[in-house]
Amino acid sequence: LLCRPLGCDANLCRSIGSIYEKSGDMQRMIGYYQKATDLGDYIAPHALGIYYYKNADLANATKYLQIACENPKAIEEKALKAESCYNLSVAFLNSKDYENALHYAKIACDLNGAKACYNAGSLIKSGQGTQKNLTKGNEFHKKACEIEPNLKVCEKYQQH
Repeated sequence: LLCRPLGCDANLCRSIGSIYEKSGDMQRMIGYYQKATDLGDYIAPHALGIYYYKNADLANATKYLQIACENPKAIEEKALKAESCYNLSVAFLNSKDYENALHYAKIACDLNGAKACYNAGSLIKSGQGTQKNLTKGNEFHKKACEIEPNLKVCEKYQQH
């Protein structure tokens, strides 16, 4: 039997939310993922953040991606934490909050998120969210290409 949102632990709530997500019942998915988030889960807020981002709700996207990115338990799943922080930086970038975009891109970059390193470098090189610094920006671009040499942006970067 499926439990009500108030009667389950974080893993069970997330699992039930995932079932509802796959079945297309987004309202129930949201309820279970929110409950899992409230119980300290770090995977459910990532899923919620992506859901809200895809539905152009940047306020909720940033709220849940920030929870996923900053959850101390998330370091257990380094790739997911990097993805949450990267997506959070993109959400901030889209809302023109360059300082936070850079902050979270750097966190994701430190976790070997290649696209985040590239975005951090681009922000630094253009002086968005920080003082303009071409050398430091190029260092982030270089790190991105070292992490993931097949990124399309690396071809472009290597041409310059």
